[in-house]
Amino acid sequence: MIFSLSRLARSAAVLSSLFLLACNATAPTKIAAPDADVDSESAPLSASKHFARGSALYHEWLSDNGQQSDALIRKATFHLRQALDEQPDNALYQLTHYNAMVTSVSNATDFDEKSILAAYENLHPALRSDAITPAFVSYSLSKMHNADIDTRLDHIVRATQQNPFNPQNWLFAAQLYQEKQQYWLAAGCAQRAHSIAPQVASYSYEVGANLMELASLESCPADRDALLKRSASYFVHASMKDRQNPAYLAHSSQAYLQLGLSPLALAQAKKAYALDVNELTIRTLFLANFFNRRFDEAWELARELEREIGYSDLRLKILELWYKTQHKPFGNGELSELKQTVADVDKHYNTRFHSLIAAYLFNLSREEHARLFNGIELQPAAHDSAVFDYLSTATVEESTRIFTSSGNPCEDSQREFFVALRYGLDGDMQTFKQQMRVFAASQNYLELENLWAFLLAHAPEHNNKIL
Repeated sequence: MIFSLSRLARSAAVLSSLFLLACNATAPTKIAAPDADVDSESAPLSASKHFARGSALYHEWLSDNGQQSDALIRKATFHLRQALDEQPDNALYQLTHYNAMVTSVSNATDFDEKSILAAYENLHPALRSDAITPAFVSYSLSKMHNADIDTRLDHIVRATQQNPFNPQNWLFAAQLYQEKQQYWLAAGCAQRAHSIAPQVASYSYEVGANLMELASLESCPADRDALLKRSASYFVHASMKDRQNPAYLAHSSQAYLQLGLSPLALAQAKKAYALDVNELTIRTLFLANFFNRRFDEAWELARELEREIGYSDLRLKILELWYKTQHKPFGNGELSELKQTVADVDKHYNTRFHSLIAAYLFNLSREEHARLFNGIELQPAAHDSAVFDYLSTATVEESTRIFTSSGNPCEDSQREFFVALRYGLDGDMQTFKQQMRVFAASQNYLELENLWAFLLAHAPEHNNKIL
């Protein structure tokens, strides 16, 4: 197995126009040293003939994807070395010889960067910026041999030091830092790649993706919005450079949604969906329609998403069922469907959070919900039990009773949602809707509780207990 053969071939083609000149050049000759892998010559070869022979052998080896014997690439390297010895300043000879050396170690298990470092450093500076660095060879081999992430990261960071002007090295470093969840370092490396080659859409996209991750971890709304604005700008830049990639448009739509720019989000989501219909574009258009209060269109997309991914998102089904019952009396058929859906959610997602909300939204009695809640095979989590107890005291205790902190920041971030829900259960619709709007606007990411909050804040009034 060999790596980056296409890249090696492209590098060799950079100076292909010089090849014709090199073949016709005259230079002092040098007799080839005896070598068991090299054909004996009756007369010394000129530099141009050594290069022509070595280049032909090298491209023969490349064209066969390295399936021929190692003797072939060794012969090619020998002839290219002879040509370079005769004309050490010939840029084409330098590059082709170096690429052949890199190719010759493509399967090495004991590769030492020092074996090709001198040849790399002797390359003309104009060639070095696009050449594979010795450290990148180490990185490729470590990846091929499934080395751990820290080993691969050490190699690729060294590659950025050997050649700080190659954007690909920075991109690979960014991806490894992202894998380690070190998003600031990942964003910085991706930014370096983008600054070197701003015309490449994928580099802009990588910057935006890491900034969005950072925004999701930011607790301060102002700092989060600043990161989201930068993230959206990079996604839009990527979509302008590559207008046929729906992922760039979809992620810009998601960034706009989190900034509260719903019309812009919808416009980007529609463009992404028009380019390709897949899980990402369907979900993105669903969210954009939802947060633009186009609920009927959103539910149609939820059904399309079900067909696309092959299973039903039961949590969305609860949302849809609850919304549609706002236009008509809630009958026994809907109640049976709700109970089955809630039970299915618990089985499928191993969570009671959304079934808990749904049961109260549909005004099930405490007994009905307790039976459903406690009928699950797994014991309720402590946090779920606390939520159940808190909501069960509605109309008995004041809504302002503080919901006990669990000590888990992710769970505590939901506290305002449950406090708002208590106002609704107690019949204080004005405070309920106001609190739900605040919650929906304050979250760091688009999780399902955001959809609940938004729908609760904007759904039509009815004569049941909630809304």
